[in-house]
Amino acid sequence: MKSLSFDVVLMFVLVLSATAAYGQTAPAAAPAATSAATQDATAPAATPAPADAAPDVTGKWELSWKDANGDPRHATAQMKQSGKKLSGSFVAQRGSVALKGTVTGKQVAFGVKVRRRTFGFTGTVDGDSMSGTTEQGTAWMAARQ
Repeated sequence: MKSLSFDVVLMFVLVLSATAAYGQTAPAAAPAATSAATQDATAPAATPAPADAAPDVTGKWELSWKDANGDPRHATAQMKQSGKKLSGSFVAQRGSVALKGTVTGKQVAFGVKVRRRTFGFTGTVDGDSMSGTTEQGTAWMAARQ
């Protein structure tokens, strides 16, 4: 579209130059074309969404990580986000427990309480995936289902 606008402006300049050289006035349609070309060139661009806008992590997520012994673990998390607050359920090998956490920008932090111990996960949301570190220092990742 910009090359078309440039071509219209260039044509108008050439018409003005030619008519000035011969002492003629420019055709009436030419200024309207220039006006449209100028508007296209100066029109504000669409405003993109802020890069740090908080993603919505509501939905079902499949998580995987390694425990402190290096054994692979898997769970399904059903998350619900309300503003920065995160809640839901976490279903793993030993059953289902409540999940609570926060989402701030692209940063996510949540924990699950199993018996008397809370297991924490912190990380980054990137579209339909999340990854980070458990409180035990092992890597975790999740994919939206």
